[in-house]
Amino acid sequence: MNDSYKSCVVAFCHNNLISLYLHVSESARHVTTDGRNAFVLKRLKAQLKRPENKIIKKEIKSMIVGAGKHDLEKQLINLAGIIEDNNYLADAESSWHELLMDLHQQTGFEIEPYNDKTEQHKNNTVFVLKDEIFDSIQSSGKVGTLSMFVASSSKEQQVTLIEYLSKLESDFTLLAEGIEISTDNKMLIRLKYTR
Repeated sequence: MNDSYKSCVVAFCHNNLISLYLHVSESARHVTTDGRNAFVLKRLKAQLKRPENKIIKKEIKSMIVGAGKHDLEKQLINLAGIIEDNNYLADAESSWHELLMDLHQQTGFEIEPYNDKTEQHKNNTVFVLKDEIFDSIQSSGKVGTLSMFVASSSKEQQVTLIEYLSKLESDFTLLAEGIEISTDNKMLIRLKYTR
């Protein structure tokens, strides 16, 4: 999904929800789900031919067709939420990728995905879990702590990496309790996404 499409969908959903809530607040009586659907349906039909909605015309038509079977208010809320969650995930993954590339350039550590078959004896390598960001968003709705498994050739290499991470000026911060060092020059490092 491109950015103009996403922003158009979110703005469309928010504008229709705001209009619905203003309509409900101005009503002297309780507005039922059927009444809310009728109001939103009327707005959808009016917005179908607007030039600013051209890129989402297909989505508007499908909402109009399904109006009798679905709660349009919930559909608008869910659709906007999906787009916003997708943007959050994309931003977090982009920041994580930038951090890992910068870490490689600044420290010389190689970056590799971690799985059960990974050879962890490679020195000066940072192993990261491939879908850790996505999995944490799926389970909790936000990016949790992210982990790096590090195999280094010396204590000096570990110090270089820790110094780099402690001076981060990005969307990630090194957790105070986030470093575990073993005797065989291996480390587990935890970072927190702060955006």
